[in-house]
Amino acid sequence: MPKVKVPRKSISLDMTAMCDMAFLLLTFFILTARMKAPEPAKFDVPSSIDTSKVQDKDMLKISISNDGRIFLSLKDPKIRREVIRLTCNDYYKLELTDSQLDELALIENFGLPVSTIKSYLSVPDAERKDIPLPGIPCTKANNELYIWVDRTRGVNSDLGMGVKADKECPYKVIKEVFGTMQEAHENNLSLITTLEAAPE
Repeated sequence: MPKVKVPRKSISLDMTAMCDMAFLLLTFFILTARMKAPEPAKFDVPSSIDTSKVQDKDMLKISISNDGRIFLSLKDPKIRREVIRLTCNDYYKLELTDSQLDELALIENFGLPVSTIKSYLSVPDAERKDIPLPGIPCTKANNELYIWVDRTRGVNSDLGMGVKADKECPYKVIKEVFGTMQEAHENNLSLITTLEAAPE
């Protein structure tokens, strides 16, 4: 006697709730995502086998490009604005307005000599991205890097200090940067490198 076949019933799933959830998650991630600040120059840093991670958020990062330009990077915009105010207005007496300070605080990778700040701010915002930043002076005759580091330490004494240098950057500039850090009594520095495979 043949077996009785049970008729198959198709299952219907209501995917409306799943679509709503997917779009809510997508909206959440888009709204909370933070754009990475563009680098002012390309940095091809040396590699090492050290696996310890650098805390970018609580660090003043000094970057040196292959042509010897020096840039400062601070993640926290409030600290950045206060450091700019102390350096530009209190030390160099530039008398920047609150709106000018706010504009400068938007630059995460800062690399301007103090003498060029007002002319840089006079350029329309849309054209600024085409202006190459000349870097912060760090010479015996004009060591603005020391002032920036000193004022940063005055705003937040717990910030770490890190140096990221391109492989091809001039040795003279590296020597001047490390000499400046010693002069500022900043001897605990993190060297930022890329990770390479450990030797077998």
